Amino acid sequence: MAKIIRNILIVILVYISYYCYHNFFSINTIVGKYVVEQQGLEPFLAETPYGDDFLILKSDFTFISSYWGTGTWDVSSDFQNGTRIHLIYENGKSSYNANIKRQYLSSPRVIMDIDMNHYMGKIN
Repeated sequence: MAKIIRNILIVILVYISYYCYHNFFSINTIVGKYVVEQQGLEPFLAETPYGDDFLILKSDFTFISSYWGTGTWDVSSDFQNGTRIHLIYENGKSSYNANIKRQYLSSPRVIMDIDMNHYMGKIN
């Protein structure tokens, strides 16, 4: 009976570790340059970059983007959504929220639309 409980606890621990690795990120992990990796998608969401767009997240919580321009960013985390990024641009008049996730051992991705597999992948 003790072996069964131990094995169940190991499986639960592995699952929690896997979930945390793919959904929770430190600021140092998030900072960097992101690019849209799916070329040729027809625009289907407003306020979402397509094509050769990029996003540079700086460690002073400012960003530069070919689509959104310049602004500030912050992150929040909870167990249900993982890490979320909040971009504020146009002098605080507009904002964009997205989840940050990772697939297997890849770099973090800013998820624009999970159903269409539309994201910006980190390149540095």
